[in-house]
Amino acid sequence: MDILHEWCIEEARQDSFLEVLHEISGQVSGQSTDMMIPYRSSYQVLDGHILQAAPNLRALIGFQLRSISLLKLRFLRVLHIERSRVGDFTSAIGGCIHLRCLMLIRCEDVTLPSSVGQLLYLQTIDMTGTHSAIPKSLWDIPSLRHVCLSNGFSPPKRLQQKELQTFQLELGSSNSKCYNLNMVKFLSKMTQLTTLSLRSKKYQYMLVEMMTVIANMPRLVDVHLYRLSVLDTLPESHHFPQNLRSFDLSAVRIEQDPMTVLDKLHCLVVLKLEGWHQITSSHVRKGEPLRYGASPVSSTLPAQVARRGGHFILSSSRSSFVDDATAGLEDLLDMDDGILFVG
Repeated sequence: MDILHEWCIEEARQDSFLEVLHEISGQVSGQSTDMMIPYRSSYQVLDGHILQAAPNLRALIGFQLRSISLLKLRFLRVLHIERSRVGDFTSAIGGCIHLRCLMLIRCEDVTLPSSVGQLLYLQTIDMTGTHSAIPKSLWDIPSLRHVCLSNGFSPPKRLQQKELQTFQLELGSSNSKCYNLNMVKFLSKMTQLTTLSLRSKKYQYMLVEMMTVIANMPRLVDVHLYRLSVLDTLPESHHFPQNLRSFDLSAVRIEQDPMTVLDKLHCLVVLKLEGWHQITSSHVRKGEPLRYGASPVSSTLPAQVARRGGHFILSSSRSSFVDDATAGLEDLLDMDDGILFVG
């Protein structure tokens, strides 16, 4: 791996794609021509600070930084910062009028200014693991398509942005009231989503009404909902996006057999359920259809999951099984169809 790493650096240096800054001397290794500067991405870190970079820089990546200043990087398209102390971001992005992608991953002390709404070309904002209040002006950006947020988010009462394709949200206990009816109204306006991921911390539950919002999202392909309260039953299959390929659902308890609905989703190839506890050892014997549910009429693993070589994951505590459901699971390792995980 070290040889491959060195080779990649050498190739990038020769193409003037990457500048390598010596940590001690602060000198750039290798030479680059002025002609290549406008098209080059650069990674420059010294003693936890970003140094003055080429004014025509297009992309910048930084890790564990103590300060950020980007006043003269007006051509910057991509800014990716991780595990750093960002502070007030007003001056940092004030001149980055062409920014397309803003990623602040697991950063501390972040203050996102209302002026972020002036980044008219911004398409992606990823603040996974970063606590920061989200200004309302963010939702006024017409080009915004992909949003990943963590603590600090609350659904705006008025939303003009309806063109989002990705919305991912992970909240902690401090935002336990966020997954309420205001969130349902907020999400119901996002009719163009292809990816929806909502996560809450342990012992913080979402309203079951969150299941209803996907009916207004016909383009959804990937759905992750964690964690709902007690769910009596799933919506009818015609309320699900018909192109849904991956469905990950976690609930305190799912009362009725979900397979009667999910079996009708013909594009579904990856399925994970948590909260469906009624499984017995007779349902997982080799040579029989994969069955779940203690009712007399048990449903089978969705045919399309097996036919397409998909994955089925059933998460449940062992104490919730009707009997010893682990018996015979070794035989399932030889299955040619879907893959079953019981944890």
